[in-house]
Amino acid sequence: MQPLKPFGRTDPVTLSGDFTFTGDSIRVTFRLDDPDRVVVNPLVDGHWDATTIARADGLWNTTCFEAFWGEAGSDAYWELNLAASGGWNLYRFDAPRTPEPPQRSNDYSLKSLRTTPGALVCELTTALRPRSLDVGLSAVIATAGRTLYYALHHPGPRPDFHDRAGFVLHRAP
Repeated sequence: MQPLKPFGRTDPVTLSGDFTFTGDSIRVTFRLDDPDRVVVNPLVDGHWDATTIARADGLWNTTCFEAFWGEAGSDAYWELNLAASGGWNLYRFDAPRTPEPPQRSNDYSLKSLRTTPGALVCELTTALRPRSLDVGLSAVIATAGRTLYYALHHPGPRPDFHDRAGFVLHRAP
């Protein structure tokens, strides 16, 4: 698990994540520690699969866990959004934020999404066979007082999860 850093100052929420890529599957894991219970829409016990979960847009408007990945050397990438309530979506971009608005991708299929009060685990499958992936993990954490932005790395003066300089994990199958 890799620690995710808050943008700006230290906050009472601790977050870590991991991205595993093996052959035809991806597993994305987040662990959230919220000792002061400040998170709006916190993680709860839940289990969904492709037949019981809905794809939804705008998940980043509240607590949302995100993974970004693209094949090394390519401008194209995917954005996975996972909501604590069980919503999900996957978008494919040809370049940073292009196309806009984002278009849903069916390149990866949801296998399962499981949540507990302290963790979220998502499994995807694909027929694609990328050689290696550059990965960024991030989260938008809504609290009663403000929105917090977490990422493995914040490369710029503001939170921008689409900046490829923030894709700091490198994964090969």
